Amino acid sequence: MRTDSEETPLQQKLSDLAESIAKLGAAAALLQFCVLLIKYVITTVASREAPSAETVATHLLQILINSITVIVVAVPEGLPLAVTLALAYATTQMLKDRNLVRVLSACETMAGATTICSDKTGTLTENKMTVVAGTVGRTHPFEADDIPTLPTVIPPSAAPLLKSLAQNAAQNSSAFFFETNYVGSTTEVALLHFIEQMKFSVPDLRADPTSKIVQIFPFSSERKLMATVVHLEGGEGRKEVYRVYVKGAAEIVLKLCSGVADLAGDEDGEGAVVALDAREMRHMGDVVVRYAERSLRAIALAHRDLTPAEFTSLLSGPLQTRVATALEEEHLASRRAEEPDVLLVASDSDDENSSHKPHYHPASDAAPARGPAPPTPTAAQVLAHPIAMEELISSNLICDGIVGIEDPLREGVLEAVKSCQRAGIVVRMVTGDNLTTARSIAAKAGILTRGGVIMEGSKFRKLSHEELDAVLPRLQVLARSSPTDKMLLVGELKAAGHTVAVTGDGTNDGPALKLADVGFSMGLCGTEVAKEASSIILMDDDFAGIVKAVLWGRGVNDSVKKFLQFQL
Repeated sequence: MRTDSEETPLQQKLSDLAESIAKLGAAAALLQFCVLLIKYVITTVASREAPSAETVATHLLQILINSITVIVVAVPEGLPLAVTLALAYATTQMLKDRNLVRVLSACETMAGATTICSDKTGTLTENKMTVVAGTVGRTHPFEADDIPTLPTVIPPSAAPLLKSLAQNAAQNSSAFFFETNYVGSTTEVALLHFIEQMKFSVPDLRADPTSKIVQIFPFSSERKLMATVVHLEGGEGRKEVYRVYVKGAAEIVLKLCSGVADLAGDEDGEGAVVALDAREMRHMGDVVVRYAERSLRAIALAHRDLTPAEFTSLLSGPLQTRVATALEEEHLASRRAEEPDVLLVASDSDDENSSHKPHYHPASDAAPARGPAPPTPTAAQVLAHPIAMEELISSNLICDGIVGIEDPLREGVLEAVKSCQRAGIVVRMVTGDNLTTARSIAAKAGILTRGGVIMEGSKFRKLSHEELDAVLPRLQVLARSSPTDKMLLVGELKAAGHTVAVTGDGTNDGPALKLADVGFSMGLCGTEVAKEASSIILMDDDFAGIVKAVLWGRGVNDSVKKFLQFQL
């Protein structure tokens, strides 16, 4: 994130002004020198008296001094002080508006901002997520008022399904209880409150001795999901299984599912499963769309069960080979990094009887960088590798339900967006939500207007330069985007001549914040990396703070203009 500092728009304008003043002053001084010199010569000739050399030198020196005085007077020497005072006052006032300015020049840059790329969660919305709707299994919808009575209204045979949902939310989570509240991802906190409303105890579910966490795969903004492997002990009619809990973006998790839970019980009383064929996929897809049209974030919860034999076989079979290969490649890469002067090259031996495995030779007389091969990975190492997660969730997942989580718009966001648009600033929303949800929220916030383009990050990053040039002026919403997509968007906007302001709160947002002309990080939910990469910290995470930054930035420009008018 280390980049060379660039001149702000005001600095560029002042540099151009200084250059113009210098040229104009020099031209005026030269003209005055020539006029005065000609006047002196004509006066001297007309007087018909030969002046002494001392007199001539004195007059010429006086003419030169007068000309130089014109250049000196033309330069507004008080300008740097005026700019500094204006910036200092603006930053003080911005702090009262809950904007902490880390880079002084960011104030003046915001005056010339032409586009704002804003996150949705926590900036445009309140970041107070609540489960307000959902569907248990495939056919039991509920609303917010129905949540407390869910355990009593569903069939008894579906009780294990409801408990599986609760265990998924409780154990497949990184949120934790601190003092009086849960701390962590707002989505996970909303799910914990959801199961508490159903009278499930989160501490009891996490402390259940028959359900022990074996491995956690944290949430990834690229995968849009999280997974946890749990060992469920047998006994009292229960089978011993290894259960993989998965939760994440509904449309992504559904693509990984082969079945969906039904409330009708099977012979074992563990709940029936309906194959997720094309018809059922359309049905579940319609559920997701309905929630998205209500501006709800649709989260699917699913699971996969493996017997101990299946689980052991999985870790010791082809998966172990794939992980071993990956570890070998990582090992070679680390050796190359440690010994950069040694190049590993494949042998050109034509011996047909030689091994099919590639041979490596050093490119110099140094010792080979290959080193000893790493040992065969243990079951724990295999399970901890990202490849294991791909294998565990790639098939046979059962969708247990979908919940719709509401994150209402902040009060005043619509007015703030309209203020930006009236000021000639284009507001663009960059979010990880799906296309339908993003469209609904952007329309409510006044960001998506008639003729505006909404696009998914996966499609945006594949556009050619010509296609980007055609789309960028009308692009208003980027959905299902990653931090890389945000950085690409910022880079393209800057290349098109825009002055770009960007908001971000995550570690992965650092490059985009640094690349932008002005980066806004979140004071409440932002990471330290994001704050260090930003120019201004929104202490209350409110989009309205960006509008105030534009206001004070333009105030700095107005102050400088008034000073220059007075000075010149």
